[in-house]
Amino acid sequence: NIDEAVWVSNCEYVIFEDLVVKGGYYHGFHVVNRSNNIRINNCDISGYGIPGIRNEKSGMFCDYKGSSSTPNQNSGVRITDTECITVENCYIHDPSGRTNAWKYAHPAGMNAVSMRSGGRTVIRNNDFIGNEWNRWNDAIEAFYNPHRSGGPARDCDIYGNVLMIGQDDGMELDGAQMNARVYNNMFHGSLCSISTIPQFVGPSYVFKNMFLNLGTEDDGYGSVVKGGSFEKDGDVNAGAWAKLYLFNNTMCTRGNGISCNYGVETDYRVMSRNNIICVSSDKNAISDKYKLDSCDFDYDLISAMDGGQTPAVIAADSAEAHSVKNSPGFTDRINGRLDLSANSAAIDKGDDLKDFTKGYVGTEPDMGALEYGSGSCIYPARSTNISTDKQLVFFKKGEKEKSFEITLNTDSAN
Repeated sequence: NIDEAVWVSNCEYVIFEDLVVKGGYYHGFHVVNRSNNIRINNCDISGYGIPGIRNEKSGMFCDYKGSSSTPNQNSGVRITDTECITVENCYIHDPSGRTNAWKYAHPAGMNAVSMRSGGRTVIRNNDFIGNEWNRWNDAIEAFYNPHRSGGPARDCDIYGNVLMIGQDDGMELDGAQMNARVYNNMFHGSLCSISTIPQFVGPSYVFKNMFLNLGTEDDGYGSVVKGGSFEKDGDVNAGAWAKLYLFNNTMCTRGNGISCNYGVETDYRVMSRNNIICVSSDKNAISDKYKLDSCDFDYDLISAMDGGQTPAVIAADSAEAHSVKNSPGFTDRINGRLDLSANSAAIDKGDDLKDFTKGYVGTEPDMGALEYGSGSCIYPARSTNISTDKQLVFFKKGEKEKSFEITLNTDSAN
């Protein structure tokens, strides 16, 4: 019943490397009490969290004493009021606790990482892998997120991660989020991929991510990116200066693409460029029901994943004047190859965003996360020379076994 397997308090300049960490009643690591410049590298973290006993009446999980307080925010790494923390190259998986489905109540349970950071947090090249028995609440959860000190807070980089299989969000980018950068990640299997409710200060940047296959335990799916205001005691907390930039992401999933509809009408601000938004034909590629002038959507490819009618764009009349409404022409979507084929309608149709699109191959940048001709077909890109001909293998509902071949290539630059 030790609360944390590793408790890091009032420490500076400490490296935890190559550790196998199992257990912790609440957390694997807890970094707290002004600990700064801490690095957690190449650790295998599992078996943490309150196991939980399901209350058959409510569907929620209780602790072993039968407490009505649902275990929540039990994390492989929990970061509380500290700065300059790096979590890298870690495998966080199989917590002891579980997370309830939305059909019972808002999910509460396990995280790979939870944080209220003082800033300068780096989370990179990790695998945060849930499963059907141990789904995350959020793979990366912000706590105190209705406040300016919530979540990553400021000056953070979150990149190169795999965030898979949750009940609510892939990650919460909620709170102040001043100079927060989220890029080159792969999100798979949750209600929403990224929450930005609210963002108080900004700006934050979400670019070159791969968003795949929204879906919860009870087969619910929402939006890839959800945004809006957070109203508390009559105070609308989303500041007019807090801007979100969405550049060169690939979204291929059931459900909605970008949704700005949460809360009340405010000066929520988002700029969208060069994204591939391939979602359900009966859903919305973009939904801004207030049609705010502070939102700017353009140069996105919009397509129906199921081959039906083009998903709707609900936004100001000026939105998506330069959009492409056509199939993205992925190399092999069924096997997870979402790099562009030679005849893709996304090639050379993007907007030149200078630093964000530098190094493009053709006459103009491509739309989506993977530039055609760059030699990149793996996501997230990491420093390895191994690639495969399949990125995903799909099982049909009820299918428990399946035979397939995967070819490895060891000559890839990625």
